[in-house]
Amino acid sequence: SMGDTCNDGPPLDGRDNEENEIREMALGLDNVQLQEDTNEYFPFLDLPDKIITKVYPYLDLASRRALRVNRRLEGIEMGVKYRYGTMNVVVEGADVIISCDEAEMKIPHSDVEREFELLGKNTSFDKVSYKSIGIENRLIVQATRFLKSKEIRFDDPKLNDDDLKSVVQNKLDVIINNSEVYHGYMWIYKKMRERQLDLKFVSIASNDTDDRYDFMLDMKKSKKRQKVERDEDTYYIIEGLLYIVVCDFEGKEIGCDDEDDPIYEYYGFISFQNIEDEE
Repeated sequence: SMGDTCNDGPPLDGRDNEENEIREMALGLDNVQLQEDTNEYFPFLDLPDKIITKVYPYLDLASRRALRVNRRLEGIEMGVKYRYGTMNVVVEGADVIISCDEAEMKIPHSDVEREFELLGKNTSFDKVSYKSIGIENRLIVQATRFLKSKEIRFDDPKLNDDDLKSVVQNKLDVIINNSEVYHGYMWIYKKMRERQLDLKFVSIASNDTDDRYDFMLDMKKSKKRQKVERDEDTYYIIEGLLYIVVCDFEGKEIGCDDEDDPIYEYYGFISFQNIEDEE
């Protein structure tokens, strides 16, 4: 339950022993509970800042949050850089469940934006997974703009155009499995065409075929030089260094009507990818 650390070479004499001791200290802080105004003896606070600073890169997210009630420790925490593997975010009725490695936190909705903002100052992730089923509070999904991650995946059927402008910030790859995105395709298209985002790849799925069709029409009006190929209901478009895939119709049987005829859901997506210069 620790963050990853990077070492530049083989350990020096004695350094391996010191690192083991530091790791042991970090393990001892798992599931720690610290009250802000406590008189309880907490040995960790007796250590000098120099030692505590060495311990912090090994702490998990839950331990960092728990220790942050102490102002001195909060200051030390914010001066250290962290990197973790995968963080899972699940939005429930009253709380947001955040799990990363073996650590898990339950955070009230009202505290999530502040937590993500703090993480954005000094913490990066390889992957983030975000899941919310029908939660109307859009501030939580929009707060993911603070999170720095190579990849983030969203399973939030309420994700809309305003949310889209937030969730693509500080990310390289964004995959949206379902959404209510309507006009956001054109915004992404223009931003990625002009290289105004750090994004390398984004895929946006929805059940609204009309909006994908409208996007195709609007994009053609831009009169940009484009190479277009079509395979049934999927279009492959290259425009400069931007590669676009529009999957317009992909019927998925979701049940039957009263007369036992199948009912189809027309799921599809648009993806945008920045490609490198070709030789």
